[in-house]
Amino acid sequence: WGDVISPRTPMSVKNQFAQEVKAINPNFDTSTYGIETKAAEKATSGTWADTRLAYNTALDHSQLLMQAAKALQNGDVQTLNSLKNKFGTEFGATGPITFNAIANAYNHEVTSVVAKGHMTDKEVETGGASLPSNASLPQIQSVVGAYNSLMASKRNELDKIIKASAGNKANGVVNTGS
Repeated sequence: WGDVISPRTPMSVKNQFAQEVKAINPNFDTSTYGIETKAAEKATSGTWADTRLAYNTALDHSQLLMQAAKALQNGDVQTLNSLKNKFGTEFGATGPITFNAIANAYNHEVTSVVAKGHMTDKEVETGGASLPSNASLPQIQSVVGAYNSLMASKRNELDKIIKASAGNKANGVVNTGS
């Protein structure tokens, strides 16, 4: 509005321009235009975009983690799984090492987005204990599923804020399905 209409623009021109804008977008409100623009910037290249990227990356990495967990072929007894994984690692198997590498990255990603402002450093530190390489596949699936649900929930709440603040300018960001 301010780029096209100046304080010296005649009122008749202002009114005509406003009518044309309202014909295109009946909900246009000059008082909220700047708010929507700033929110859209945060949603596409600012802090909100960075946060959504973190959620989506962790959710994508959970699929890699589940592939690595399945490759371990762990049973129901953690002690036996520990022995099997230790012997396998000693003899060159890559499964346990790969699982641990992905689990460490995933744990870091999860705690950075889920714990942000909600958990203490000590609680974040103990997060790695929930994805040990000796856990059974159902245990790992349960933990990863719970983490993914937490992240999706937080991302959805952020999307609500983005939609409320950026209006139609947010559609390209929050309607991507991820």
